[in-house]
Amino acid sequence: MHRQQTRLRFYEFAARIFPRRSYGFKIFVLAFLCTHVPLWSLCVYMALQAGALSWALLGVATAGTLAGTLALLAGLHRLLQPVLLTGETLHAYYQERRAPALPRTFTDEAGRLMADVARAIDRFEIARRELEQQVRHDPLTGLYNRRAAEEKLRAVADLVEQGDEWRIALLDVDGLGGINGRFGRQIGDGVLRDLAARAGLATSDGCPRSWVARWGGDEFLAAFAGKERDCLRRLQRLLDRCRMKGPGDTYVSLSAGLTRLREGEPLEIILQRADFALYRAKSGGRDRFETADANSAPQPS
Repeated sequence: MHRQQTRLRFYEFAARIFPRRSYGFKIFVLAFLCTHVPLWSLCVYMALQAGALSWALLGVATAGTLAGTLALLAGLHRLLQPVLLTGETLHAYYQERRAPALPRTFTDEAGRLMADVARAIDRFEIARRELEQQVRHDPLTGLYNRRAAEEKLRAVADLVEQGDEWRIALLDVDGLGGINGRFGRQIGDGVLRDLAARAGLATSDGCPRSWVARWGGDEFLAAFAGKERDCLRRLQRLLDRCRMKGPGDTYVSLSAGLTRLREGEPLEIILQRADFALYRAKSGGRDRFETADANSAPQPS
């Protein structure tokens, strides 16, 4: 730590002198001062030794010094681009999670800086996505989990406020309990994974905005964007694709309760209504769906 502070001492000094100036400006000032030392030395010598050197020689020296200084500053500006670009890339990633590609082929210090920062961003992005996958997705099925579904429902509610039309369906697996009891939980989990994959494909097929999540246990929640007729058709297609043979002589299917989101209506009420419709579907024979409108009363507990 002490060694690091020692190495940064001159940088801290420059930062205090030019607190509002860029890093490149500090380097340019230093280069300007250093390249003019010979000229200033010549001027002092001429002042002390009047007439020792001609004014023509002083003019040539001045012009040469200025030309060299301009060339040096231009070259430094170009050579500083890797550092500046690296800083801009880090800032863009921090602010917008957007990282312009940095070259990785140079082998000097500036090149290694760009390459190391690019690799660090790549690794961080992979870790971030893996963490997001764990936080927002169900580990068994790979679908959105309940936490993510609740976040997406709030976003859907905002879209409804803007005039979009959305419906949600609560879905329950028919026959999974019997499979778990006869063949074990591991076999039942495999059936649930298969159902989830089918449900995910069926929900987004033809409507990428629609989505499905694992709501908990053997329940799913699907959200459909669009008019009533289209949503009913997609829900029936989902049920059709999830009707399948299980292990042995078992069969599994889905029952569902569908309802529309209304502007300004609390999500808790909407979910209660969908749950009531699901209850009616299960009571009416399973492998089917029921709908519930805003006037439907929730099933008493």
